[in-house]
Amino acid sequence: MAPLRNTTSTRAARLESSSLPPGSARRHRFDGETEILGSEYGQPFLAEYLKTVVPEFHRLPDPSLIRPSESRAPSLTLKDLDLTRTLGVGSQGMVYLARAKRKSHPLDKPGACFALKVLRKKYQRCHAQLYVCAHMEQKDIERTKLVGIDWNPFIVGIVHALDDSRNLYLMQEAIPCGTLHSLIQQRAPFDSATASFYFSNIVCALAFLEKEDIVHRDIKPENILVAKDGYLVLTDFGSSSKKDDLTNWLLQGTPIYMSPESRQNMPLEEELRLARDWWSSGCVLYEMVTCKVAFYQVESVAEAYSRIVRGEFSWPPDIKLGKKLKAIISELLTVDAEERLGAKGVETVYDHPWLENINWRMMKARRYIAPIIPPAQLLMKTWQAHPLPKSREVPGLNVINPSIHHAYDNRFPEPPII
Repeated sequence: MAPLRNTTSTRAARLESSSLPPGSARRHRFDGETEILGSEYGQPFLAEYLKTVVPEFHRLPDPSLIRPSESRAPSLTLKDLDLTRTLGVGSQGMVYLARAKRKSHPLDKPGACFALKVLRKKYQRCHAQLYVCAHMEQKDIERTKLVGIDWNPFIVGIVHALDDSRNLYLMQEAIPCGTLHSLIQQRAPFDSATASFYFSNIVCALAFLEKEDIVHRDIKPENILVAKDGYLVLTDFGSSSKKDDLTNWLLQGTPIYMSPESRQNMPLEEELRLARDWWSSGCVLYEMVTCKVAFYQVESVAEAYSRIVRGEFSWPPDIKLGKKLKAIISELLTVDAEERLGAKGVETVYDHPWLENINWRMMKARRYIAPIIPPAQLLMKTWQAHPLPKSREVPGLNVINPSIHHAYDNRFPEPPII
């Protein structure tokens, strides 16, 4: 026979529990007595001990909480930008001038301009298939190289990355005063002091990339911008790579500025891969002081490439260059990457006799006055040297057509920057 259950005490316990005020809880004291907690203290006990704890992001927001207001402006989107001008052509796409128009937040700056590099998604997919590399699509986007490094005044800054159904958009800081290529066309050959200033800007940029273990692989005058203060800023990192990257290093960059090992795919240690950029910087320095391309004064392109491999170049007879200037160019254009100036560290470039008058601390702080200060560029009120894209080519952007007397017209040459 089963033992009898004390149904009276069980029923009394149920009644006692049901008679507790809503939100109350029961606490047992050490003296054996039971204390009933009121709703003011019972709710935390119930939430902590009697209920299943739910993650914070699953809970409904408490209307009694006063959340702090967001002081920062939200990120810009394509709808917040107007495309107003074509700045030029990059290694993998067009570069446009975009103007911000949003003014809903106190920190918004309507009228602020950005350089917008447009990359076709179709091209990126084809490029990934061409090199049979699963991560090539992300690798070819400059944001993957620059987003994780500090801002530097000699490197173009990345602001944002956007996309629509057709394109990838890389938003960069706008530096609208032309390129070193345009400056060379207008003012070269430079004297030794002017050339040393501009070359020191390139050295500062390469010193920063050396610290970040990044190889640019496409240094040329077209990829060096002129800022408002006359200093140079390195841009277009579409061909850049980490020095420990094991992907293809053959024929990366512009052929006439490639180092011999880039053309021959010679295996190099990681520490020597930075020497490719020093070769290209030597080509740029030669072009600044002679107004000629170092290895291009030949009858055929094949002969020019052959001279690059052999490291053969000549000095123009009508231009007088100092011994120290010739020495630094010759040391930069050394075929053997191990013996090339800069291959063993940027300090070897700092200590070169031709640059002995440069205070590198002042140069990195941009405290020198540039030898050539470009005039203020009113890009919204000047003639456009390139046509604007069709709306279907940039579906996420609003294209603003200029006035008829500022619109692109192929009858006129590109205006000089100085």
